[in-house]
Amino acid sequence: QHARAVARMAPAMGGGLRRRYSKASWAKGVQQTRVGRARCPGWKSKRRGERTVGRTTLAHEPWETGAKGDEANNTQKKHKETATLLVNCPDEKGVVAACAMMLYGQGCNIIETDQHSQPDSGLFFQRVHFDYSDCYLGTGDAATRGIEVAAESIADRFGMNWRINYTKNKKKVGILVSKYDHCLYDILLKWKSGEFDCDIPLIISNHDTLRHVADQFEIPFFHVPITTGPNDSPEEKRIAKLRQEEAIEELLEKHAIDVIVLARYMQVLSSDFCDRHSQH
Repeated sequence: QHARAVARMAPAMGGGLRRRYSKASWAKGVQQTRVGRARCPGWKSKRRGERTVGRTTLAHEPWETGAKGDEANNTQKKHKETATLLVNCPDEKGVVAACAMMLYGQGCNIIETDQHSQPDSGLFFQRVHFDYSDCYLGTGDAATRGIEVAAESIADRFGMNWRINYTKNKKKVGILVSKYDHCLYDILLKWKSGEFDCDIPLIISNHDTLRHVADQFEIPFFHVPITTGPNDSPEEKRIAKLRQEEAIEELLEKHAIDVIVLARYMQVLSSDFCDRHSQH
């Protein structure tokens, strides 16, 4: 069957092909990959848009190359610039529509949105994940500034608290852990696989037990214990705990941490510490 197919194609390929290869060699070497298209042992890739069969150079079929195909591939590979808008404000009509129209007016495309209201407090919360790759001002600083100015304009109308997190700006995550390793492993494995798109510059613990886990993932580990004695009074223990929290905060500030994760950190943090890091 292959030999007969090649025999039919031989006049188009050049008469020398028929004489150069026997039917047996053609039947062995030819792979019928598409209707009207054959490959043989003498096939080699030449410059773009050509191929060689025996001694004859042929142009590729129209479906193999072309601007349309390249354009489709480039479209698929196009990198998307995304961000997330976080909003909370008094619950009233028009907030969702205003946010959507604001992003549309900047040339953004909404990918995902979640919202809910709290009737008891009268507050409304919304999270909008959007793509600004086709923003009218591009994807640089001008685009982000334009989006933020537009967001500020609707914030004034609705008494809105808002912030925008850009995906290209990776969050720096600091992990606090004690002796249990299961939560730490879960976080680090998801980070290593790329499921968590962030940077983890440090791990802090009040025990030295899990240093080997940090070493496995090549993350700096800091042991910050609470130094107290068996005969210390409650007040002395409280002061020792505050000193330990101050040491933790120095590390967080030094590494410019954006998010704090308590991975089974078995200590009750003071209210002052929680107030200072409520945005983390």
